[in-house]
Amino acid sequence: MPKFEEPFDSTKSVFKAVIDFTELHKVLTFDIITNNKLREVFKTAKTNDYEKHRTGVDIKIFINEEVFEMLDEVQQNIVVEEALAYVEYNYEKDTVKINKPDVMGHSGVIGKFGDKLYLNTLTIIKEAFNSLKEQKEVEGAEA
Repeated sequence: MPKFEEPFDSTKSVFKAVIDFTELHKVLTFDIITNNKLREVFKTAKTNDYEKHRTGVDIKIFINEEVFEMLDEVQQNIVVEEALAYVEYNYEKDTVKINKPDVMGHSGVIGKFGDKLYLNTLTIIKEAFNSLKEQKEVEGAEA
């Protein structure tokens, strides 16, 4: 199984809908990539100058789609908003950087969805990872 794959159309549409709702889509290009070996549900990274030159992509978002697909629509939106919250674009300087979370996550995302729903989503993500780990251990034992 390859490490990187194209995401499902459903995953792409969730990301596209949230990205299109922001101003970021007007100044940055995004590439959503599946990596089910990630130990987190997503990772946001800025492309280096060479990658930007070759691909035209500014930001890559790696998604563990096995876990992402276990979430409901609202939880998926929380994950996408959180992934985008890392991206900071400076319009005056035309620069982009990746931010660290300001609290236990990004306070804007927590404020938008509420702390209970946000924390519940984090718990479900943790349970999804545990479930996948157990499933792979059982499959490994059967082989």
